[in-house]
Amino acid sequence: MVAAIRLSLMVLLFPVLNTSGQVKPDTLLSKQLVVYLNQQIDALNKKIRILEHDYKVLTDPGAGISRQLTFSIKLPDESNKSFFEKNPHIQKITVGYKREIPVYFSLYFKKDQLNAASGYELPDEYYNLEFAGDKYMFAKNYGTFHIPPTPASAVDFIAGTSSLKCKVYYDLETSGEKDSIVYTISRYCCSEDVTDNDFYNRKRRFGAWYKGNLSELAKSIESRYDPTLHSAVGDSILVFKGLAFYNLTDISLISGPPTPFSDFIQKELLNSGKLWVPAIMDGRDIKSYLKIYIKLNSDKSITIHTPY
Repeated sequence: MVAAIRLSLMVLLFPVLNTSGQVKPDTLLSKQLVVYLNQQIDALNKKIRILEHDYKVLTDPGAGISRQLTFSIKLPDESNKSFFEKNPHIQKITVGYKREIPVYFSLYFKKDQLNAASGYELPDEYYNLEFAGDKYMFAKNYGTFHIPPTPASAVDFIAGTSSLKCKVYYDLETSGEKDSIVYTISRYCCSEDVTDNDFYNRKRRFGAWYKGNLSELAKSIESRYDPTLHSAVGDSILVFKGLAFYNLTDISLISGPPTPFSDFIQKELLNSGKLWVPAIMDGRDIKSYLKIYIKLNSDKSITIHTPY
């Protein structure tokens, strides 16, 4: 298709083109027409470059994922006004989506001009909404944040803007502030070998994880739990942080009250075996921390969740 378009342009304009692809100024054409034709050639060349780019994405497996279009819409909104009044140090919260389902919060704190970071802005805190521990900690620390509805019409529009038919994905982010929301929508053209997981997980934070079965680990801990010795006072939900490198060390309680139950769980995690896999960077194992969510249910069973 790209070659055909270029060929048709050359046939149409060949009598008056110079080697740079521009119309010669010394032809019999009027100056106004020369300017007009050059503008059209420039516009068509840009379209050709876009088509070539799309075509490369479609035919070159290494090209993978290519962003084609991004736009933002800012709208007045005060649905989270009380949230920001209760948490005045937070400037904004960005919500990331996976197939229009919220999957993470990125929190950005207010900074004065002298201490404000320059360049790409990194979040001050990150909460994985697919991890029960992060959802619990966000609610406990900050309360309820109302997630604005996704602008379906805008998503539908951007999904139909491809210059070539290709495997289409889109990203949607919503940034909420005290009196406004900003929708940022990006459209991507991907090679056919890109899977849903490739696309949606490309920006996700990955780290250490438990290689075994968490349900079996929970049942093993339950078998040693004695309510008379390991009483839980108040909140029955705990969140720990531990350093994973084929075992779990440096374990600390980061949410929940210290109790005989939390002491019991901490000792159990320390002795939970060698299935705690570290993060991998550049092909090497890197000692890394992960959060572990523990819940003592009303029937005295135990639930364990990790982010990955």
